[in-house]
Amino acid sequence: MKRYLRSQSRSILRKIACSMLLLISSLTGAEPLVLAAVGDPWPVLLNPDTKQQGLLVEVVREAFQTQGYEFEINFVPWSRAMVLVQQQRADLLIGAWYSDDRNRYLQYSEVIFASVIRIIKPKNSTFEYTGISSLRGLRVGTILSYQYNDDFLTDTGIARITSDSLLNNIHNLIAGRIDLTLDDHYVVKHMLDTHIDDWQSKLSLVENPLMAKNLYLAANRSNPKHQTIIKAFNLGLAQLKKDGRYDKIVESYHLEE
Repeated sequence: MKRYLRSQSRSILRKIACSMLLLISSLTGAEPLVLAAVGDPWPVLLNPDTKQQGLLVEVVREAFQTQGYEFEINFVPWSRAMVLVQQQRADLLIGAWYSDDRNRYLQYSEVIFASVIRIIKPKNSTFEYTGISSLRGLRVGTILSYQYNDDFLTDTGIARITSDSLLNNIHNLIAGRIDLTLDDHYVVKHMLDTHIDDWQSKLSLVENPLMAKNLYLAANRSNPKHQTIIKAFNLGLAQLKKDGRYDKIVESYHLEE
């Protein structure tokens, strides 16, 4: 009889333990860790008008999900996105370019994607990029708060004309208000193909890029969880690359077509 009672007691304890584990698992699954991200709408790379919301967003989402995180992204102009992260009103900045100045207050992830900054010129222009000095004396359309390289930003011989979007800069270029403009290679190509009719008769792409650019995820160093968040993303990104999902995501955007 005592043996039977001991056996029944152990069985009940096992059932209670299993019930507790199921409860904990259920609660964990019902309340995933949610991160707030911000980014500037950037065709192909950050696109609020598509289901996956762009290549960068899709990679970031998939990487975080492998580590038990979810995130929500708010699309705002780049200057606004920077302010929201600096004020800790958002956890993450997606699509950030690296600079020594930003590195003082932002912690960068591993590289999400690599590209180049392409220059656009009028069709009849003979301009060719041969270095920063070749831009001197020219009006170059830039975007507010974008971090180009230091040589470009500090050269006093270049007239940098700031706008809030690449599309505005393209229209200014066609209208003759600026001499050149520039942005990410894939963004430029998508914007021209999508928004400018017969653009090849009006504009052309300069063969030599201004610079190579890596794109990152970044978190404010003032956020007490910044290291944990970036580490989780890096682990997730490595997992995506190891199992082939990263390559599949990139290939699905048909960037070279």
